Amino acid sequence: MTEVFRNAESGKIVNQKPGYAGSDGGAGQVERVFSSFEENLDNLRAIVRLVRTAKPGAKIVMTVWPVALAATFGEEDIVVTNTESKCLLRAAIGQVTREFEDVIYFPAFELVTSLDAERAFRADRRNVLMPVVEHIMQVFQEAYFIDTEQS
Repeated sequence: MTEVFRNAESGKIVNQKPGYAGSDGGAGQVERVFSSFEENLDNLRAIVRLVRTAKPGAKIVMTVWPVALAATFGEEDIVVTNTESKCLLRAAIGQVTREFEDVIYFPAFELVTSLDAERAFRADRRNVLMPVVEHIMQVFQEAYFIDTEQS
């Protein structure tokens, strides 16, 4: 997500407004911000370095899942905010895959968004239909796992 909330005192980031699903939960202590391409790129680089520290030589698969954002807390249209968020994250992952060996992009986002919306999404136009999810998982398994039945 690129629309996040920063605690004004600590600077810590959360991806959902505190209190959104219930009590205030500290909502008055946060400010809404949009993480930039550079911030997301830096965060992804840090994730790769952390994984490599814990497990040198590990292959890392990254993806952008196509489930749309449920809401925005600003004046912007949710469709516009969602598209910007997904595109920004996809671009940052693309850059990381070019910079690091054995960091792979799996095109879950493209596999869903290349379909007609009626074939890909539930009536809410947000959640992906289960047969599409199953297809994506099958493609993922075929691409990255050994077929144990033929081994």
